[in-house]
Amino acid sequence: AVSVFDVVSLFTLQCLLEGLRQLGAATSVNNAAALADSLVQVLPVLLHLVSSATLCACIVGSRTLPLLGAMCELAARIPLPPAQPSGGSAGSPLSQVQPLVLIFMETISAQQGLVLEHASQMVHCILPTIAAFLPSNRIDVRLLALKSFVDICIMLLNDFYVFDPMAESPSETTVLLEAVLCNRVLPTFPSLLGDEFPTPSYAFRLLATLLSRGSRAAGTAVRELNLAPQ
Repeated sequence: AVSVFDVVSLFTLQCLLEGLRQLGAATSVNNAAALADSLVQVLPVLLHLVSSATLCACIVGSRTLPLLGAMCELAARIPLPPAQPSGGSAGSPLSQVQPLVLIFMETISAQQGLVLEHASQMVHCILPTIAAFLPSNRIDVRLLALKSFVDICIMLLNDFYVFDPMAESPSETTVLLEAVLCNRVLPTFPSLLGDEFPTPSYAFRLLATLLSRGSRAAGTAVRELNLAPQ
């Protein structure tokens, strides 16, 4: 049965998606600021829901995960305000949207049972869209994106039912997860490894876990990207 919280969650996500679409298409600074201000008021509602042991299933479910993926994808495309030498833009609503979205995605990783239950959708809908933030020109966004990606991805990598690259016929989730990692995530590592602590430690943690699972595709990517120790 659909509960009132399921309805509220879906409605909130749909409102966020519409707001993000409008923000991405905003043509004036004032309009963008107003839309961003509205979004940063709504995002904490989702954060509250996913942090609740009772209500988290309303947010992390088969109907909502595609919407969460779309939310990440739209948020990653938001044009960020120019950096100010004094740091004056750091606290503006427009600057807060991407970090809030990523903090929300990081909180999902605390719901291990739900992440593994919906592993296929996590690989299809969530991880690729989080990876879209990794090339950001903001170091805080890169760190939040990598941390949320690593927390979810390692959970999936360590589950043999989800990821088994050494199987005779690897599953669809194995093939897709390898593709996301090798084509979208590992290519960002040369840049991420040059970031301030703790970003490199998250990158090494993910890389070590991936290689420990015997992924040949990852081994090839590591050599091609010169990520292996010399």
